[in-house]
Amino acid sequence: MYLQEHYRTESSGDAIKLHIDDVFPLEDARNRFLQSVKIIFDEKNHGIEKISSLKKILEKNKGNTPLYIHLASNGSKPRLFFLKDFRIKMTNEFINSVTELLGEDVISLGKK
Repeated sequence: MYLQEHYRTESSGDAIKLHIDDVFPLEDARNRFLQSVKIIFDEKNHGIEKISSLKKILEKNKGNTPLYIHLASNGSKPRLFFLKDFRIKMTNEFINSVTELLGEDVISLGKK
């Protein structure tokens, strides 16, 4: 269980009261507070064939979180692309699928 920052305590004699405005499962916290997701794609290490596999993962994990691709290309300056047609739902399945396809440390999370 996750308690959002909007809570207050109140002392009343021997008892302490805790007033909570919002409670939700911990599993929901990641998507609730996530502002964006960035996937690091390096053309040198990730062949062009992986793009279609990545697209399938993105389509399978549709959600509300904006997605960016950080593209590194053969020594040139990396570029950042906003994928306006894709928004994802951050799940363990999504993380595992992308990590299995592209390797460790390719997902970067932006928080609210």
